[in-house]
Amino acid sequence: MKKYLLLADDHLITLFQLMMTVYSVNVYGKLPDKVQIVTLLDGKEYEYSPTMEDITLSQQFVKDLNETKMRQESWERRL
Repeated sequence: MKKYLLLADDHLITLFQLMMTVYSVNVYGKLPDKVQIVTLLDGKEYEYSPTMEDITLSQQFVKDLNETKMRQESWERRL
């Protein structure tokens, strides 16, 4: 899998790696051989080979992201 970003820091690269891992497992039913992220402004390439252990971490990240979104939406309704 390859993803192009305009610019990214290490934290954002890690988040995209997690998201692409869980996406691949949920949509295609398998781990990608490698995840490649290219930043367009500085031309850096990041390569990542997910493992089975990364699936749990990736799924927990998505779960936490959804819970944060739900809390934010709940808070906005109160205002």
